[in-house]
Amino acid sequence: NEAKAYNVTTGVNADWGRYLYNHYMYPFERYAIAGIVWYQGESDLLPNQRKVYVENFTALMTYMRGTHNLVNPEFPVYYFEFPTIYLAPAGYTSTWYYMDVGIIRGIMGSIQRLLPNSYQVVSNDLWTDTTYYNSLHPNCKFEQALRAASLAAAVNGEAGMTLPEANGPVLVSMEINSAERRVVLTYENVGEGLRTSDGADEVRGFALYNADCTVDTKTELIATITAYNQVTIEYPGAFNGIAYNAVTTYFFGKEINLCNSYGIPAGATVMLAGE
Repeated sequence: NEAKAYNVTTGVNADWGRYLYNHYMYPFERYAIAGIVWYQGESDLLPNQRKVYVENFTALMTYMRGTHNLVNPEFPVYYFEFPTIYLAPAGYTSTWYYMDVGIIRGIMGSIQRLLPNSYQVVSNDLWTDTTYYNSLHPNCKFEQALRAASLAAAVNGEAGMTLPEANGPVLVSMEINSAERRVVLTYENVGEGLRTSDGADEVRGFALYNADCTVDTKTELIATITAYNQVTIEYPGAFNGIAYNAVTTYFFGKEINLCNSYGIPAGATVMLAGE
């Protein structure tokens, strides 16, 4: 609200949201910002929220680029991929905190296709402790921070770090052959080429993505690497879109295995037909 010189919002947590922005963000509007690091999304996992998450996030970052650091208004935005969240171990009797963030994790992966100079910090290979009760905030924050720092160095052309060394393959386009029920996904940031982490012929982790922002985990897909930067997927029936690593409990090296030649995994993502 320009007239009042502070932010006005409505809806769930509106008062708290206004307080946070007005007290902690608004004072920084004239400060220089080198970039933004974002670790959030779990509060937007419900269907009505995840449908608009990318649009809202892109609008927020666009707004901030128009009000912060006007010397460099296209500063980079780095956002974290949520790691695997495990189900409670068999026989566990205490409280187990679990949030089903798989779909919003995949939806967040599409931000980098829509928001210029934005990057997903992949973390699905950094977390393996199945005994930890709240892996939304895992004990691998150091490793996540290191990957984010490596990514920032690559973006800035520092420390001799290249993007494929710092982060995994990024889905950039999709070609659909409805007659043959086949879709070809094209990636960038693949290094010398796409790989599977275990050397398997089949790429695991893909599922059909529905128009209502849900994932079909019952329909089996056949996915293989067919070019240095492409994955071809054969599917039965109708096709609305594709999702990768959009199931909360997927574990790198087991349920998901796509990576680049440096062994850095592909991040979670979704793409609808016609995007």
